Amino acid sequence: MHRKGLHCGSTAMGDALRAKGLDLPETLVFGLGAGLGFSLHEGDTTLTPPQPSRFFVGRSPTFEKDLCGAVGATLHEAHFDDSDTALGHIDTLLAQGELPLVYTDMAELPYADSHAHWYGHLIAIPLTGKAWDNGYAETQSLEPAQLEKALCNPTPERGAGCTVLHLEGMPRAPTELTTAVDLQRDRMRAALPGIRALASELPRWPARPDWQRIARLAGQVIEVRGTGGGLFRRIYGQFLGDAGFAEMAMLCKEAADAWTELAHHPDEEHAKACAEAEEALWR
Repeated sequence: MHRKGLHCGSTAMGDALRAKGLDLPETLVFGLGAGLGFSLHEGDTTLTPPQPSRFFVGRSPTFEKDLCGAVGATLHEAHFDDSDTALGHIDTLLAQGELPLVYTDMAELPYADSHAHWYGHLIAIPLTGKAWDNGYAETQSLEPAQLEKALCNPTPERGAGCTVLHLEGMPRAPTELTTAVDLQRDRMRAALPGIRALASELPRWPARPDWQRIARLAGQVIEVRGTGGGLFRRIYGQFLGDAGFAEMAMLCKEAADAWTELAHHPDEEHAKACAEAEEALWR
């Protein structure tokens, strides 16, 4: 049921939907969940290695829940204070024939070869000691002790607690996509001030002592860290094109191109170009 994908969330949710009998392409999964977003975050510089002191994310924090709403499934979120209890819940779900999804720190996934902390990487656990990850077509080995170290909260920021998801119900293929596009429009209109804030902040970021780390992560989250390029805008643009929203698809490509330029030129001018492209799209 696993299929390698571009983004961890849409891959894991696609796996979960297939486990329930609904097979959808990843771009449709992402679009139905109105997956685009934007938020600025303070990093945790106490980690080893430290997170950049400032970074941004281009995905909606409620994508998984909104996707389930679009296809008539129920998303169950279980939160635990410690990883031992979370592992017990995962074992229970597996015994019930369910597919648990868990948020992890990529630096603690032995197969991922990641040397940087990134919280909120969603993977599926099809069997004890195994994992499905968007970066790999093959099932990966992940022993319970290794999974225990990787479990964390569902945000890009460091925090206590573990979250385990699973789907219930019989999801159905959508008959229309306008509702999902309307939700995405409203979400991104609300996020536009944050993109403009990025442009106003950027001139001050080079004065931070970890500017090189900030700039490197900014380029990575735009282009390579499971975004499909252009801060998820290329994934969403393909969804729009496939769904028949041709003009929006063209504007979304222009927004993706603007973000790609920012990855190579992290400065105020290119951040303003991202804000202008997003405003043109969501008008």
